[in-house]
Amino acid sequence: MQGIVYAVTFSVIFVLGICHMQNAIKSHQAVESLLEDGEKAAVWGTVSKKEEGAKSTKIYLKHCNLRVEEKQLPCRQILVYLNTDVSVGNIIYVNGTVKTLEPARNEGNFDEKNFYESQGTDFKFYGETVQFISRDTDRFAEFLYQKKREVIQLYQKTMGAETAGVLSTMVLGDRQLLEPEIKSLYQKTGISHILAISGVKTLKL
Repeated sequence: MQGIVYAVTFSVIFVLGICHMQNAIKSHQAVESLLEDGEKAAVWGTVSKKEEGAKSTKIYLKHCNLRVEEKQLPCRQILVYLNTDVSVGNIIYVNGTVKTLEPARNEGNFDEKNFYESQGTDFKFYGETVQFISRDTDRFAEFLYQKKREVIQLYQKTMGAETAGVLSTMVLGDRQLLEPEIKSLYQKTGISHILAISGVKTLKL
């Protein structure tokens, strides 16, 4: 009897999970259909993760909304490029330009759309001005972020760029050093989900 209860419970949870995923996909498609690539917009949400890029800081906003003209659209997660220093836990309002994620243009090329959407990221956003709604900081997350930067710098100093990029991705969940060709290789071999991991759970920034 207990086995039947477990089986029924598992089935219900599985079906609910599938329904939730389908609803999320439909919601994203509906939002995407209302946008024009390169449109001026505003986004606000909570900084959940950040990565240092070559020219700007990449941050991920969760619990976020996108505003285009008079339309306010809920999003799962948005990747924002900023030149302003923010901390994990901050709630920010950003004006800038929204960009849709691009699918691979040719076979074998990096599929940005598939890569980021598999992580729950809906759009890219290039920030121009930032306002802080809340400066509350997740101090533990910031501590882990700084430690992760130190490890990445160590990888860069002690090994080649390609190896440092792969190791940073698989161990720390940080893709800033990963070359596009390597991303494409993982996708072509059917193991691109490895690149979507968040690294060791204690370092999932």
